[in-house]
Amino acid sequence: MGINDHGNEQWYSNKDLFEMLQDLKEDLHNTRIDLRKYNDLRGTIAELQKAQLSQAEACKKHLFDPDGATAKMQIEINYLRAQVEEYRSRVKGRKSVEEGFLRWCGWVFGLVDLAISLIKLFSS
Repeated sequence: MGINDHGNEQWYSNKDLFEMLQDLKEDLHNTRIDLRKYNDLRGTIAELQKAQLSQAEACKKHLFDPDGATAKMQIEINYLRAQVEEYRSRVKGRKSVEEGFLRWCGWVFGLVDLAISLIKLFSS
């Protein structure tokens, strides 16, 4: 191996050190390339995850409310409820008129009959 200027033995020759440095340089270069690839992959994965999340939200929205069908159906249901309430109020009004007519009709006919009977009684 040889002795250096300080009297110590050299562990490696200059040629061995040069070759090791070249190998380290090549390894460092490959590591940098791998790091760039890794960072690019992480960016790509992040973009894919964002796209996947947005697609999942769109699918969820479509499953629970396809084309806004739920909102449209809710509007139709509210419209039908309003129509049913209007119909019920009309029927209730008619029923109250009918009940009033039936209640007072007997009294009116009774009074008319009484008036006719009194007229016949006093006219004879």
